[in-house]
Amino acid sequence: MMLRILPFEQEAHKNVCSDTLIAIEMNPHLLKRIVTCDESWFSSYSIHDNPCTGRVHPPRAKTARMSISKFTTMMIAFTDIHDIVYLYWFPEDQTINQLYYLQVLTELHERIRKKRPELWKLWVLHQDNALAHSAMSLSRGFLPSTAF
Repeated sequence: MMLRILPFEQEAHKNVCSDTLIAIEMNPHLLKRIVTCDESWFSSYSIHDNPCTGRVHPPRAKTARMSISKFTTMMIAFTDIHDIVYLYWFPEDQTINQLYYLQVLTELHERIRKKRPELWKLWVLHQDNALAHSAMSLSRGFLPSTAF
């Protein structure tokens, strides 16, 4: 299945890419300042094995079947050009809204201050357009200090 993007979204992506290329040409050290994030969902499924039939054959391998998961949680990884800066595991059944995400970004800010002191005041956050990421309270309170 091919993901289809609307023409205005294509134009917006093209503008962001061209602006980023211009910013990198003007400041070659910009790539060293970028911290990017990505989310992943993790689920744990119970492992079922088939009952033994009394044959001499070796037992079948246990298989994970798609059943009701034991738990499902989300992890967000913040990385820079060198390695992982911060991993955050969201508690199970946690609603991720703008206030909760702002707490995660505050913890990220402190982690960068400790782990990358040379980037502490110069880092740039690159993230996707998830609702919690693009909330107005984030753009007014936290993100202007990390923009290029």
